[in-house]
Amino acid sequence: MSAEAVRAKNLRTRYGMTVEEYDRLLDSQGGVCAICSTGTPGGRGRFHVDHCHTSGMIRGLLCNDCNVGIGRLADDPIRCMQAAKYLINGGYDS
Repeated sequence: MSAEAVRAKNLRTRYGMTVEEYDRLLDSQGGVCAICSTGTPGGRGRFHVDHCHTSGMIRGLLCNDCNVGIGRLADDPIRCMQAAKYLINGGYDS
């Protein structure tokens, strides 16, 4: 099986999407990460399909760093906001 056939199968199996749908989503994002706007995907060279692990809904395509970052924060929006506040404030705010 060719690399493109494997990619198509993985997208279909994991996310229920076609290569064309992936490409349209990436195009709608301007060819960049939905969070940080980098054009460099990192990792294995393609943007990651970010999805809700509960509903399966696709949220967007992310670079490796953003995908790992929100994953390490357990996809929890409160934790992500608390991390942002921590960074904005320059660390722990006593």
